[in-house]
Amino acid sequence: MEYCTSVWSPYTVSNINKIESCQRWFTKHIKDMSGMQYSERLACLNLESLQTRRLKCDLKLCYRINHNEIIILNDDFFVFSKLTHTGGHNYKLFKGCSRVNTHKYFFSNRVVEIWNALPSTAVAASSSNVFKWMLNCVDLAKFCI
Repeated sequence: MEYCTSVWSPYTVSNINKIESCQRWFTKHIKDMSGMQYSERLACLNLESLQTRRLKCDLKLCYRINHNEIIILNDDFFVFSKLTHTGGHNYKLFKGCSRVNTHKYFFSNRVVEIWNALPSTAVAASSSNVFKWMLNCVDLAKFCI
């Protein structure tokens, strides 16, 4: 369910719910969990929703690209924002205009708003492992449906 999420990531509510229903079904069939709400089952099992896990995978890849941990031209994916008076961190990305959904929900466009909302301590982390750990402390619920 998490393989290549940067390439494919559903953006319609119906598709997100269809994919999430796989995990809903599985967790419901675990002994003594059938009467619980989905969020309660996730908490008991110490799991995250699939949508949250996809967001985290996107952010991890964004970190690796912006910190040159992946041999790829950063300019092919992101443009750093030249605005300095907006506050936040020094790694703010610029989000371009999109007229078609194909580009609007493409990896390099869909991750910008979330990346820019991350705390400066997270995006300036010394390594990808530290970034992953800090990402677990960030509430991504406002970016989920």
